[in-house]
Amino acid sequence: MADLAGTLFTALTLGAIVTTDSLAINLTQNFGNLATSGQIKTSGSQLTGSFGNALTGMSAVVIGLGALYICFYIYGVYKLRGNKIALQQKIYWLIILLSVVIGISAASVDLYLTENYDNINSLATHPTQPIPGQNYSLVGSYGIATTTMASISLGFSGISVIWLVVMLIRNWNTMLKFDPSEVRVKTV
Repeated sequence: MADLAGTLFTALTLGAIVTTDSLAINLTQNFGNLATSGQIKTSGSQLTGSFGNALTGMSAVVIGLGALYICFYIYGVYKLRGNKIALQQKIYWLIILLSVVIGISAASVDLYLTENYDNINSLATHPTQPIPGQNYSLVGSYGIATTTMASISLGFSGISVIWLVVMLIRNWNTMLKFDPSEVRVKTV
């Protein structure tokens, strides 16, 4: 059952990363449409509105879940120390760990964008002078960095989600078995 809980937590973490990356790519590529429809607004230096708030919130969720995942990963490796065969079989968790670390990095870039939108000097729009109602995207070094980080993170996380689903399907029966040796009874 512990494997099932860990797998579900991993799926939740990767799902949050995929959602956040999708929101970030949509923001940078469709900024004009989102601003025209009122889904993006600026309040001081922050991006607000329903879309800005969603990206800010999901970025914070990814950073929190990612940090927890890293803690659980370190505990799992510590628990398996000395068992080289088990550690070698868990190499796929290392790939997922890489996806989580890249996801945390991309979410940090997104969070900085949403919280400091007006203060980022290396952010521009394309086209520079959009016609009212025309879509425009965020460019400049920070706009391109945001899109690139989200794209890389989305790719790694997508591969990890597929890997996780395959692993879950292959091991479904063994994950649901109740092992009485895992139950610890405290005697008084």
